[in-house]
Amino acid sequence: MSMVSMRAALTMVGVSGVGLGGYGIYRLSAPKETIGDRVTAALKGTKKRFIGKGDSEWSMLQEKYISTDNKPKSKDGLKELPFEDIENWCDKNYRVEYSIKTEALFEQLSNFCFFNTNTILEELEGHSLISGDRNGSEWQSAWDSYNSGKSSKNLAISNSGDDSKLNGGNRSEAAPILYDWCKTTSQVKMYSTSIDILLPRFKEWCISK
Repeated sequence: MSMVSMRAALTMVGVSGVGLGGYGIYRLSAPKETIGDRVTAALKGTKKRFIGKGDSEWSMLQEKYISTDNKPKSKDGLKELPFEDIENWCDKNYRVEYSIKTEALFEQLSNFCFFNTNTILEELEGHSLISGDRNGSEWQSAWDSYNSGKSSKNLAISNSGDDSKLNGGNRSEAAPILYDWCKTTSQVKMYSTSIDILLPRFKEWCISK
């Protein structure tokens, strides 16, 4: 082999070595997938988002936390994590590297740290509350529909401002109660523990068709 050919061959080996070395460095320095990344990917296409440290939603999530099973454990591994510590727990465990061994943590992070924070009205995109004031004809007509259909559709409303008036026979008294219930319910969050009861009733009686 000539000296020129030898130098060319050595040059190619050197370039190849640099390339392989660079690939190795890339593999070593590539960011690891966290549990938070994994949950975010799994929830793609849903309206749930991560509730991070300092998020104002935490002030309204205590009831949801209390009602949800399989809570994270405190440091002693025996007691359930108190609600006041869940915010920091979510922040910490979002950044834990994902692996098969962290599947249980994946489930807890998904259940306790990701929520749909839309209000009921925001969730029903393209729809709006029935117009008119609480004593107007629009809400009296809305109550007529409610009064005639609540039993057959099994969608009677309870826990309003005055159930006896709402479910009575005087439309002038009942319509404002329906208005107040719909107005209040429109701002309930989708993570509410009562959402399965409230959402179908709100959709049926409170929005413009």
